[in-house]
Amino acid sequence: MSNQTAIQNDSGESLRLERVSTALSELRARYKQLEGEISVLITTDPEMKRLNTTFRGIDETTDVLSFPAPASASGQIGDIAISISFARRQAESRGVPIEDEIAMLAIHGGLHLAGFGDETPELHADMVRRMNEVAASCGVSTDLDWSSLPHGRSG
Repeated sequence: MSNQTAIQNDSGESLRLERVSTALSELRARYKQLEGEISVLITTDPEMKRLNTTFRGIDETTDVLSFPAPASASGQIGDIAISISFARRQAESRGVPIEDEIAMLAIHGGLHLAGFGDETPELHADMVRRMNEVAASCGVSTDLDWSSLPHGRSG
């Protein structure tokens, strides 16, 4: 099975996204259920709000969304959408490069595609631990207290 990462940058910003590919490769090495194709979309807050409203019924922007592929989609794992604006606010808040925050969000989205949740404090702590393990192994800034900024803001 081919492990491909397709990254589409619709944000209008020039970004170096090698860390996203590296992070998802490392994630695949750790979680065999992620073997296959993963597509990543880097987009804007308005588009993330539209996706969040359409697919989750939540009328606000967000940092990252994961869309598992249907079981019938042979070789495809799913899609990850990341808001550049949200990622930039989080990177500034954490004091890390935007590319590192985007990579962390890709790892977060990939863990959701692998079946991990973060709906409770315990699950969130486990998710952050896993994110940091992957980030540390591929040179992405770690943050043991990582969390999303409050949602609903547009900037």
